[in-house]
Amino acid sequence: MSNEKTKKSCRKIRSGNNFTLIELLVVISIIAILAGMLLPALNRAKQKAQAVSCMNNLKQQGVGANCYFDDWNGTMLQAGGWPIAWSTHVAEYVSPNIIKNIESWKRSVFACPTDVHMPKCISFQRERISYGMNSLIGSPPPSWVGIQWPVKIASIPHPSGHLLVTELNGEGRDTGGHWTVFYTTVTTPSTIIARHGNHKPNVLMVAGNVVPVPYRLLTDVNLVGSTQPWNISFRRDAVQLP
Repeated sequence: MSNEKTKKSCRKIRSGNNFTLIELLVVISIIAILAGMLLPALNRAKQKAQAVSCMNNLKQQGVGANCYFDDWNGTMLQAGGWPIAWSTHVAEYVSPNIIKNIESWKRSVFACPTDVHMPKCISFQRERISYGMNSLIGSPPPSWVGIQWPVKIASIPHPSGHLLVTELNGEGRDTGGHWTVFYTTVTTPSTIIARHGNHKPNVLMVAGNVVPVPYRLLTDVNLVGSTQPWNISFRRDAVQLP
């Protein structure tokens, strides 16, 4: 008799510890709901971290650029090209070891962490990078712009709002390279890109500060004459960034 009671008790204990199918489905559903809530937050956190990393890249480029300005008596970087682009001059100050190591450019301050073109790039170095310099101050500007070249830093009004370097899309441009940027014209779309989901490319200004700028202000030809960040005629009464 006592043995039978013991067996029944054991059966009760064992059955009490088992999950029913419904209970398992409820648990799985809860886990799925939690995952659905957490994944978007994790993705946003990842995007934010990548955007911050991109801004840090530009800040480092700004440090190198300003060292160049000091060494060359306040003269603007020259955009250049092969074999020496503006990025080479900047790298001499912030990452000298990458200059002769092609592969290391992919892990340098010239590689945006969200640049999907980078792994496919013919040769990611010097004149094929994730960022482009303002071609109007890095190369001889058209005569109608009315500014002297090479540009002197002191001649640029409001340097904290004047474009020096920003994010660029190199897709389809490997043959000629991609290291400078321009706004959209009648014949040519701009290569500037907003990679970080906020429609605001990160921009390094001449003064060395980095700010996200609305895409339209960077690409619309109607907003470049006397509006920052282009202000192509160096007007002192230019419309400044919001």
